[in-house]
Amino acid sequence: MAKRKRSKKEISEQARIEAENSPTVRRLRELVARGQAELEARRRVDPNAR
Repeated sequence: MAKRKRSKKEISEQARIEAENSPTVRRLRELVARGQAELEARRRVDPNAR
């Protein structure tokens, strides 16, 4: 049985899903989450913290 040809939209969607699951992207997400939590904690102590 022949494999059906995927549309450009399907190909780009699959590439996006694979990129979201890459170790580098996961690590960056963790760093952003940690930085946001740290900033939020600082703002609780000093509302003018940047």
